[in-house]
Amino acid sequence: MRLGTVHTAIATVCRRKSTRSQPGNELGPTWITGLVRIHSALKVDNTYASTRKDLLMSTVDLTADTFEGTVASDGIVLVDFWAEWCGPCKRFGPVFEEASQAHPDVVFAKVDTEAEQRLAAGFGIRSIPTLMAFREGVLVFEQPGALPASALDELIGAVEALDMADVLRRAAKA
Repeated sequence: MRLGTVHTAIATVCRRKSTRSQPGNELGPTWITGLVRIHSALKVDNTYASTRKDLLMSTVDLTADTFEGTVASDGIVLVDFWAEWCGPCKRFGPVFEEASQAHPDVVFAKVDTEAEQRLAAGFGIRSIPTLMAFREGVLVFEQPGALPASALDELIGAVEALDMADVLRRAAKA
C-alpha cells in the first residue's frame, strides 16, 4: 500500500461525496460531522487506565445505530465489513485484531454484513472483507480484500500522515 493509493482513494471519495446525502441513504449528510471519541472522555489516570486500555485494544462491533457516531470521531477509525461464512474474512480477523493492539490510538471496528445488510448496502459493499478508513469523520480509504499485517500497518501510517486540511479542501470542492 502506498500513500498515492490513499490519495487516489481520497479523490474517489471526494467525487462520490454528494451521493452520500441522496434521499433514501441511511447515513445522510451528517456522517461527516465531528464527534469526540468515546475514549477521550475517559479519565487517563490509574483508576480508569485499564478500562480505557481494554476499550482501545479491542475491536468494536458496529450497527446502523452506532456507525455514524463512531466513524465521525476526531481520530482514525478503521472499519472491517465482514461475514461469518467468509473465508478471507476469517483469515483477516486476527490480523485486524493484532493491529488493534499495536495501535491503541486507532479505533478498530467491525460490521457484520449479514446482520447489518442495510448498512453494508448503503456503502455499496459488494466484496468482503472490505476495509474502510475514516479520519476526522471523513472516509479516506476504501478497499475490498484482506490485507497482510504489513500492508495494514502501512495503511495506518499513511492515514496518520494525511494532511487533513488538504483532504477537507478537496472534499469541499467536489
